[in-house]
Amino acid sequence: MNIIRYETPDAQAENLAKAVAQELDDAVGKRQKATLAVPGGTTPGLFLTRLSLEDIDWSKVTVTLTDERWVPETSERSNFALLRDKLGRNKAKEARFFPLYRDAPTPEEAYREVESALSPHLPIDVCVVGMGEDMHTASLFPRAEGLDEALSEDNPCSLAPIRLADSGEMRLTLTAFAFNQTALHHVLIKGENKIKALEQAEQTPSLGDAPIRLIFNQPRTTIHYTA
Repeated sequence: MNIIRYETPDAQAENLAKAVAQELDDAVGKRQKATLAVPGGTTPGLFLTRLSLEDIDWSKVTVTLTDERWVPETSERSNFALLRDKLGRNKAKEARFFPLYRDAPTPEEAYREVESALSPHLPIDVCVVGMGEDMHTASLFPRAEGLDEALSEDNPCSLAPIRLADSGEMRLTLTAFAFNQTALHHVLIKGENKIKALEQAEQTPSLGDAPIRLIFNQPRTTIHYTA
């Protein structure tokens, strides 16, 4: 793994945005299209806003999420709403934004439809993920219902339904298959607790106990850290 440490969150956001923009530009140059996957939550907000200013051919870029809560865009918990707000502006407003949520009671009822629609935009060229203090990434949470299937090497699907063990909250997430097919990975983390979690993950042999190891084990992963 390549770890880059930044003095400030602003420096982290700016440098990661420039790196991702260059990688997307390279992909567009080679294939005339590119796909970017980014995390939800509040942590990537500064990075996404900074990325929206980058001068690339956004009309050839599809942007999707690494995971989504099973709520509509009108919900304050929608990752897609945050993505639209932070990245869907400035120069990046020309990108195609691909939501993972569909109007269905559960992700189990809709994820194959979503995967079929997403498949023309796969594999992902550039993926940015976060990491929780519990060593989860995307919606690959330790002990979550559906985790084993999402991490299984025998699962050829790019998306999987997940239900959180503590709350039963329904989510849809990219799977090990999708991450393994992705060309470039970046991990965006902030705070001392996250760096401790990173160190713990390195010492945890079980992928189920530390799903972030799925990203660490990729051949081209860069970790971007700031306190």
